[in-house]
Amino acid sequence: MTKLQRFIIAIPAVLLLAGIGMVWVFANWQSLFGQYRPMEALKAVYTLEVKGESVAMMHNIDNDTLYVTKGSITPLVDQMKEQGYELTAQDRTAGRLVFQRDSHTVSVPTQPFWRGYRVFINPPL
Repeated sequence: MTKLQRFIIAIPAVLLLAGIGMVWVFANWQSLFGQYRPMEALKAVYTLEVKGESVAMMHNIDNDTLYVTKGSITPLVDQMKEQGYELTAQDRTAGRLVFQRDSHTVSVPTQPFWRGYRVFINPPL
């Protein structure tokens, strides 16, 4: 078999394997990536790591607005203070932060995100 014949056979084989791989990822994307959109998650990590910002925004598959910080809750608490909210309670067991502005109380769920990052779900920023 010549090199040209091997090449002609290799192209459909590679395309077939790529197609099977794409179908597998499409069928299992939620178990692979969880509730987060992969490109949005990468963009948020890029914003934190490369751009050096303290808080990055992204959306999950339900279109909830998520804010991501690196490790600490302090950057989000500071942004909430700029909006006039004061941190009144931190429930670590339930994973919630409670903020208050005037007589308006807001509970912000929080959860770990990858290694060293924290996600805040729907804060009023």
